[in-house]
Amino acid sequence: MKERMMKKFLFSALLYALFLTSCGNIENISNDSRTELILATIISTNELKSQVHEFNTSNSDFYITINDYMAFIDTETIPAEFRLEEARLRLDVDIVSRNRRGKTSPDIIVLPTYVDHFRYAQLGLFEDLTASFNEEDYLNVFEAIEVDGKLFGIFPHFLIEGILTRNITSDGDLFDTLISLQKGADYSIVGQLNRNRDFYVWIMFCIDEFINWEEMECDFNHSRFISVAEMLKNRPDIPELDLYVEYETIYASMMAAMRENPFFVPIHISNIYAVQGWKNLYGRDAVYTGFPGNKNMFHIIPNGVYAISRNSKNKEAARKFINGIMDSDYQMDNFSDFLGIPVLWEAVESMISDSINEKNNEIKWSEGSGDYIIDVTFVEPDIEETFRNLLHKEWWIYKGDIMVVQILLEELEFYFNDVKTLEQVIEIINNRMGLYLKENS
Repeated sequence: MKERMMKKFLFSALLYALFLTSCGNIENISNDSRTELILATIISTNELKSQVHEFNTSNSDFYITINDYMAFIDTETIPAEFRLEEARLRLDVDIVSRNRRGKTSPDIIVLPTYVDHFRYAQLGLFEDLTASFNEEDYLNVFEAIEVDGKLFGIFPHFLIEGILTRNITSDGDLFDTLISLQKGADYSIVGQLNRNRDFYVWIMFCIDEFINWEEMECDFNHSRFISVAEMLKNRPDIPELDLYVEYETIYASMMAAMRENPFFVPIHISNIYAVQGWKNLYGRDAVYTGFPGNKNMFHIIPNGVYAISRNSKNKEAARKFINGIMDSDYQMDNFSDFLGIPVLWEAVESMISDSINEKNNEIKWSEGSGDYIIDVTFVEPDIEETFRNLLHKEWWIYKGDIMVVQILLEELEFYFNDVKTLEQVIEIINNRMGLYLKENS
């Protein structure tokens, strides 16, 4: 799979889900004497359809019907930019309202990363899955989505998002050092190509300092938020259209600057070949690290969080479905360069072994543009240690949803365009975000 600089951070979650999606038929079996399970999701991916098809053809007592909430949206009356939020709200009604009234709700829920599964877990709407899996068999990634030490959702594979840096040192706070370096640079220290993309990177560093997810409260009148906003306002903004029209020229200029200067670039890792590739692209002396502002933790993007409704009348059958995508047969047979990193250690070890022992001309990972293209066909031995070290890091996952970012970007545009002062914008953000968080608490 071609991985491009254009796919980064919070919107990587959305792109990851959309990239896995096709417009195939939803699994729906009529005139079936077996008991029906309802699986609710916002976007039905090829992988999910395959998982459901496998369950339906192998289980003699139950079958699953997928309710794809994006498929329910009236595209003639609802503008494209509002469809995801409309689908999320409809799913929310089925998960929360019907559950509270004791009505029939979906048996299985599969949530994309940009929908906050923590809120449903904290409301007690999901089954506890902690006892279903032997934690020693799996990577420690599930710690990132635990609620009060319990596991209310799982995912079969994931992407890692982190930072690749070179020649940047700090005696104090790394975040403040990076802001200082960026203010004095005539290029983007974080290797992004326009202001909105820079915003995603910088705000990811410290979003948890502005929002208390447990209390669903916020305060953006914070020195770090102010520093980010001021820095972004004063840096060049390359329109999205120009990025596509003149991408190779802009990319080459950025790469040349980064090879001559200290840099701090966001990367995402879908397999061990990517660990090799990023270092080949930016320099073997570059170092992987997590996000300043979040205890240097690495961010993970699950392919989707799978949960079981507390109100399901067929919980054991739902568990069989979820257990099926977590067992050795599925994990070993279905991990690939495309899907991401499997969560079962046995499958990870197989990935590592294949990457080192299978040396052929097949391209497993590719990145770059123009004169800066790196293709990876196998992994060198020292990369194995780097990859293993990454898999033992402390993980962090974004707890909000896509509307949080949308609110910030919409309001900051008034500051960037000199329509309002930063103080006015922050006040509006606090009010608007506070209301949104309260409505979703």
